[in-house]
Amino acid sequence: MERNEAAVSQPISDREIPRRAGDPGLATALGRYAAGATPPDDPLEVGRVREALRERTAHVYGAERAEALDPLTDAEAVAGRLALAAAVAEETAAGRSLPRLALPEIRPALQRASIEGAVLETDELGALHGFLRAAAEVEACAAEAENPRLAEFLGGFVRPEELVRHLDRIMDPAGGIRDQASAELAAARSAVRQARDRVRGHLEQRAQSNALRSLLQDTRVTLRQGRYVLPVKAESQGRVKGVVHAASGSGETVFMEPLDAVSLNNALEQAESEALRAEYQVRVLATRAVARSREELEGAVGFLGLLDLLQAGERLRADLGGAIPKLADGPEFALEAVAHPLLVLEHGQEGVVPTDLALGGGDRCLVVSGPNTGGKTVLLKTVGLAHWMAYCGLPVAGRGRVGRFSDLWAVIGDQQSLAADLSTFSAQLVRLKGVLEGLDAHRLVLIDELGSGTNPGEGSALGVAVLERLRQAGAVALVSTHLDRLKHYAVRSPGVINAALSFDVERLAPTYRVEWAQAGRSQALEIAARLGLPDDLLEAARDALGEETQEVERLLAERDRLLAEANREREEAATTRQRAEAAEREARALRERLAAEREEAFGKVEAEWQRTLEGARREVREIIRHLKESGNTAAADEGLARLDQQFRRQAPTEQPEPAIVEESLEVAVGDRGRLAPFRKAGEVVAVDHDRGEVELDLGGKRVRGDLANFQRTEAAAPRPEVGAPEPAGGTSRRGPALPESTRLDLRGQRRDEALATLQHFLDNAYGAGLGQVTVLHGKGTGVLAEAVQQALTDDSRVARFGHARPEEGGAGVTEVEFKKGG
Repeated sequence: MERNEAAVSQPISDREIPRRAGDPGLATALGRYAAGATPPDDPLEVGRVREALRERTAHVYGAERAEALDPLTDAEAVAGRLALAAAVAEETAAGRSLPRLALPEIRPALQRASIEGAVLETDELGALHGFLRAAAEVEACAAEAENPRLAEFLGGFVRPEELVRHLDRIMDPAGGIRDQASAELAAARSAVRQARDRVRGHLEQRAQSNALRSLLQDTRVTLRQGRYVLPVKAESQGRVKGVVHAASGSGETVFMEPLDAVSLNNALEQAESEALRAEYQVRVLATRAVARSREELEGAVGFLGLLDLLQAGERLRADLGGAIPKLADGPEFALEAVAHPLLVLEHGQEGVVPTDLALGGGDRCLVVSGPNTGGKTVLLKTVGLAHWMAYCGLPVAGRGRVGRFSDLWAVIGDQQSLAADLSTFSAQLVRLKGVLEGLDAHRLVLIDELGSGTNPGEGSALGVAVLERLRQAGAVALVSTHLDRLKHYAVRSPGVINAALSFDVERLAPTYRVEWAQAGRSQALEIAARLGLPDDLLEAARDALGEETQEVERLLAERDRLLAEANREREEAATTRQRAEAAEREARALRERLAAEREEAFGKVEAEWQRTLEGARREVREIIRHLKESGNTAAADEGLARLDQQFRRQAPTEQPEPAIVEESLEVAVGDRGRLAPFRKAGEVVAVDHDRGEVELDLGGKRVRGDLANFQRTEAAAPRPEVGAPEPAGGTSRRGPALPESTRLDLRGQRRDEALATLQHFLDNAYGAGLGQVTVLHGKGTGVLAEAVQQALTDDSRVARFGHARPEEGGAGVTEVEFKKGG
């Protein structure tokens, strides 16, 4: 069953947000409650989202930002943060991830540094130095970032350069203070080393002496209570003059400082005191430098916290398989393949069923129904969390755009309270009151199980009234329910739509799929039957429902079946359409590639032809020049013969067979196009399909070539209608002009149009004295072929006609022979 989360109606903001014209502003935070409401648990579970984000941070500053994360306050801030998150995602996808910094905590040191008279310890200065050294990676990353927005953002990071130089000078990489931090410290530490060497050297020499060696446990010099000592056997301590500083746990050894080493140890202590004093002065100066840079350091802390938060958001996006959403211009949203982010993190991307959701514009209120455990509450939380996360600049578990809402109210969960004397229904009424106050078109409302917790009739009436108020105000709302009256209201009310979360009764499991424009069924009796409740009990329950209710259920079941079948057919049609579109795209790409290759071939042939012509022109000019200079015509004839022989070698040795033209390429007089090897387009003036040749007019020059080498760029304009009356005075039978071709193509024409064209063609051909012509009519259904043959039968000028040979078109072509003497 669904989780029953404690919750309350929740305004995003507890104060009025200034609004510009057309900009309702954005919510400031989820987690602030309506006046008079009982403080709830987190209705949308944003705390768990914050925790998931915190787990993906790298240091304390980012973790604190994640724990305190709230939505930004205006549209520009949200859009900017989302754009920045998208830039981080782009940079990461390109393999240029931002540095994952391990930063120490420096804020307590900053506070101490600002206290009058306080001096930072060495480890605090070391932490500050380590912080600034690690932060230097941000500057390097800013120089390498390719995304302009990210580069601008990173370029805004500033380290306090004066403090950086100061700490680099006095601190070593291990976090200690360098000897060279000051001249006094360098001299003092040098004195310490010399004093230490003197006392150790003296004791080592004494330990090796014959007088002491037998009295010692070993000859090692050790340190006790800050003094260098020798390990003396307990039974021999009376024989050594000195001071006992400690004894071993067994009591067998005492650690003694010989009297002749006391002055040396005292000198060492004095040197160490001087070194500590010099080091203290170094720390005083460093503390003052830190205090001067406190504001810049606090800014760096905030910047690096935000940077870590952005990186944690990108890691969250990768785990969700989601995207950075866009921000819509108004109170409407359209989310694709969106899922509940916490479910995705718990079950993985493959373990959650995503859905598409869009509201706004014409459809502003969605009534969601379906059985228990079907996912209605999850659907509402998914929408709420998507907006909350987007307003925080985080990715969503899906893609698309979120709406621009001034506030969001979530009425989710059971908020009954014994202390406040509130039942489940009463608590919902308290929350609904807050929802309806100040209701307008810029509010996003989520209400779970509207009208539940009381008498179904009265709860339904109240639920319908609430829906009507939401509709009239134009608010964008998602409402879940089991009540049929609310489903019926959605059917008859404009701007309100139904959606059902389907349930597989056979498997007793929800599918979590949203079925739009459908009212869900509770499936209570079907689930009870599958769980094995007695048949007589189920029959009694059906009788109690009444015939009318059962008929409604039967009709709903039939509707679901028909809708499922229609959905399957629509999906199959969509698949077929997609395949056809893919095939069309592939064919278009192939045509474009072939056209490009042909254009390239035209260019190469023309270039070669131009080179040949230019070479011939140069040689002819040279021959003419020699002829003028020498008057030797024999040499000129020899040169011209050589040039002629060259062109004969380049020409084909045999006449090629006419090219076979595809039947689909119908070239007609008046068409425009190119004829290889010429690149200039011309107009077709004659076509001989039998010989496979075409003649073009290229700017007044006639050229002829193979029809296969012709590429049409523009079809001829439609011819004027045939059958116009002859000019007055009449003409002789031989009067018609020579037809453009002995071949007539009637394919694609209607019967009457084709017969008129055929008659005009026969008149011209017979009048011009042609003996034979060819008519193309295609095979098709045979109607056009039959009409042509009937017209030829009725024409007294036709001697005979018949089908062409198979290789020349067969039954799709009719050859016509005229009577002689016409």
